[in-house]
Amino acid sequence: MELPENGLEFWKAKFIDGLPPLFAERVKKTLRDPQGIIPYNNYTYGKLIGACTQEGINLCNELKLSRQLKIDKLRERSQLGDFVHSLVYQMLLKAPNMRLLSLNTIDLIEG
Repeated sequence: MELPENGLEFWKAKFIDGLPPLFAERVKKTLRDPQGIIPYNNYTYGKLIGACTQEGINLCNELKLSRQLKIDKLRERSQLGDFVHSLVYQMLLKAPNMRLLSLNTIDLIEG
């Protein structure tokens, strides 16, 4: 005869395994002890849900930060291009004898 406590660890593991695979791995990584074992008997369902929620918040923040960094990088690249374009234009105005060289430079920058 099996004791009811024996099945609880199975259902807790099944609960975590029911999550999307990559997210489940992230949650398992937070639940593991230093030996690499997940002590399901030390966790209640409330603690497991809390760990999933916290990991979901962490993942969301990472995605938002990654998106913001990508937007900032594109914005900086655009600003640098505008700066270089205006600098070359000012050089054209100040040194008309260098028009041929500067026009080739502008074509290289824009192309």
